[in-house]
Amino acid sequence: MKDPTRSLFRAVKLGDLNAACAAIAAGADLNAKNSMGQGILHYAASQGKEIAELLLDHGAELNCRDFWGRTTLHLAICECNPAVEKLFVSRKADVNAKDNDGNTPLHCAAIHDCVVSTGALIGGGAFIGIRNNAGKLPLDLASGETRKLLKIEAEISEFKDAWRKFSFQKSARSAFLPKAVPLLAFTRGANL
Repeated sequence: MKDPTRSLFRAVKLGDLNAACAAIAAGADLNAKNSMGQGILHYAASQGKEIAELLLDHGAELNCRDFWGRTTLHLAICECNPAVEKLFVSRKADVNAKDNDGNTPLHCAAIHDCVVSTGALIGGGAFIGIRNNAGKLPLDLASGETRKLLKIEAEISEFKDAWRKFSFQKSARSAFLPKAVPLLAFTRGANL
């Protein structure tokens, strides 16, 4: 094989798993980038899970960025490719990575109305309260079922925050707390 890296780009772009395996075996650079700064895994974001998994298993960088700051997860979301998205999230892709416009993968899911992606991102730890450079939350950009899901998640988040605040205030007023602080300080060696 004359240029295994170029062959790998072509194989991934065409979704040809066998050719991708051959290019990897011939020594292709799994983290090479094209003229737009996209790595081979960026191409795989629009293909099947098998090719993306093959590249990851052989050392392709999961959180690489293109010239626009988009990660492989950003592109998988833009392509509405749930199988690849779930793979990237399960492999610990940065679900809160911001591109050059400040958009996270959750912003992309909201823009493209990908409710399945939205659920997977939230389940993977994506924060719903991150604003992009225009000051927009994912909820501000969402429509349809995605908007409903983000609204429910926002309400749950507000409830959890209120509950934490209530629990803290309740414990601070507890009759036990004034006795517990000196005891904890003594056992931990603090000087009050």
